[in-house]
Amino acid sequence: MSDDKTGQHPLKLLREIELRSRRFAVGLPQQEEMLKKWSGIGFSVDNYQLVAPLGDVSEILEYPTLSIVPGVKNWVKGVSNVRGNLLTIIDLQGYICGENTKINRRSRVLVIEKNSIQVGLLVSKMFGMKRFFDDYDEQLTSKYDGIVGDCVVGEIEVEDDLWGVFSMGELAQQNEFMQVSL
Repeated sequence: MSDDKTGQHPLKLLREIELRSRRFAVGLPQQEEMLKKWSGIGFSVDNYQLVAPLGDVSEILEYPTLSIVPGVKNWVKGVSNVRGNLLTIIDLQGYICGENTKINRRSRVLVIEKNSIQVGLLVSKMFGMKRFFDDYDEQLTSKYDGIVGDCVVGEIEVEDDLWGVFSMGELAQQNEFMQVSL
């Protein structure tokens, strides 16, 4: 092999370049523990601030036009035709607290599909999608009682706000929820 114009052997020149590169190279970033992140749909029922895991809610609707169904409990608002499918609309606050939701511009219907059941749950207020960077605590405060206490499976605190993690699966398994006729 011949020397280049600088008089250095090519292999020696490559070793020098490698040494200089290593001397000035920035190290790889340190591996840091990743925070567990999950998303949910925030809503309120009565005075409860709740969040349902994103996978529990298949759709969010504005309050639809309803057909009244006779002979059902007062928390069954009726049925609605949503893109060709009949969807039963349940007043979640009416079911949980016995007091019907006052429908306003912030009222929404959360569509759930659990255990081969598709139902729309009327809620008084939506907070939209929430992202949480911690897992929720399964130890509950005593503020959840009755039906809501049976459906709240944990709590998470974010900036001094306490959110109850509401399980749509727990709701769909309740016998009373399934017995809508008078």
